[in-house]
Amino acid sequence: RNTMGIYDDSCSSAYEKVFSDSTPEDFVILEYSADWSKLQCKEVGTGGIEAVLKTFGENEDKIFYSFTRMTKTDDLGDSVRTKFVSLVWSGPSCSPLKRGKIAGHKPEVSTLFKGFHIEQTITDKSE
Repeated sequence: RNTMGIYDDSCSSAYEKVFSDSTPEDFVILEYSADWSKLQCKEVGTGGIEAVLKTFGENEDKIFYSFTRMTKTDDLGDSVRTKFVSLVWSGPSCSPLKRGKIAGHKPEVSTLFKGFHIEQTITDKSE
């Protein structure tokens, strides 16, 4: 539910692709519009957490919200589990004013990114 109206329709359709087991897309990254009034889909694709972290590291002055599907197989190979990770990137060069948006918008993004197992905010690519 987009109760505050902070994200556009592209965000919902991208999330649905990542959450689905029948599509190859395994991550989505949301970014703020130029006027910071809405979130929009920056990227949806394959490449998993590595692709997400690469995008984060290349944008030290941005805030991003990501949702990633990860598939893990146990040591014996007989059990496959799908886990979802929700990350918020607040780059080290991001202004305090921009960082303030996270507190108000993260709960709303969490209603879009339903079903995550891990949620983390990171501010440096070494995290």
